[in-house]
Amino acid sequence: MGKAEEFAKLLQDGKFADAMNLALLQAIELKITTTGTPANQSLQTQISLVAGQVNHYISEDCLNSSIYTDLIDFHQQQVQSSSYIMQQHLETLQQLLVTMVGVYPQLSIPLDNQP
Repeated sequence: MGKAEEFAKLLQDGKFADAMNLALLQAIELKITTTGTPANQSLQTQISLVAGQVNHYISEDCLNSSIYTDLIDFHQQQVQSSSYIMQQHLETLQQLLVTMVGVYPQLSIPLDNQP
């Protein structure tokens, strides 16, 4: 089951806290993987919003490949477009949180940590 289906099932089962936890965990990290042919030629970038880190992984087979330049150019385009994707996901998550607090006021958390 994919993350979207898992999220929908949690909501259907009334497990809102678990659904929000899953959504938040997915929203704070993005993984972009570009795979060549054969499949062991790959590039991967992980972006963590919480840690403020960007990690790149390049397979040894990819480094030694004649298509490395083409593959890395394509991968860099995907990484650049990911900022738009992340922004869209965060905006959707924010709208979802506002909607859920409106529908289920018991989910509200006082900002001053007072009951």
